[in-house]
Amino acid sequence: ASAGISIAIDSDDTSAFFTSIKGAAEGQYYMEILTDTTRRFMGRILGNGLSIEDEGRAFFNIEAIDGLTLLKNIKYTHPAPGTQSLKDIFCHILSQIDVVDKYYSSGVLLVTNTNLRTDNSRYGTLPYILELTRHHDYFFKTNNNVKEYYTCWEVLEDILRHYGLRMFYENGAYYVVGLETYLDSTDFSWRSYDKEGTVVGFPIVVLPTDINVEGNS
Repeated sequence: ASAGISIAIDSDDTSAFFTSIKGAAEGQYYMEILTDTTRRFMGRILGNGLSIEDEGRAFFNIEAIDGLTLLKNIKYTHPAPGTQSLKDIFCHILSQIDVVDKYYSSGVLLVTNTNLRTDNSRYGTLPYILELTRHHDYFFKTNNNVKEYYTCWEVLEDILRHYGLRMFYENGAYYVVGLETYLDSTDFSWRSYDKEGTVVGFPIVVLPTDINVEGNS
């Protein structure tokens, strides 16, 4: 996910602020967008995402990303041997991102739902998606008889494909939902977790039933 803002250069302070950001290494400055006190976005400011526009009044533009794609270059290391819940795997992986590591010490990081429709009684108790478990030894490939663990990005992709899930970033949190949820999201129960995997809420979520999945994870 990404976000951008524009700020008017109307004082020496804002001009100096822009100059300091522009000269800084990426990962030194971060951007948080709030509605009242509710977090909508948290991300690292891009080093090449700064520009100035002058249309009678000067503005500087800032772009930031949530940092999820950084996981493509981070090798997966399992947090503990044996079988882990998807919740623990996701929290461990997302904590490798500097944005999450620094700024999600509290609050909601993950939101998920039950993985089957509640009107299908054949399945009995409906587990939350991220309470399902997976053994860490699923996440490797063999090259010349050498075991090589996936990158963190590849682990997320593997889990999402295996369980038929979609992951997206919205309102400052990562949502992991079953594709069947889009039939009618009111038929599902929801649960939110913090960075440590502790349940912190039971939100009411209504997803749009008509989505264009092109370009989404």
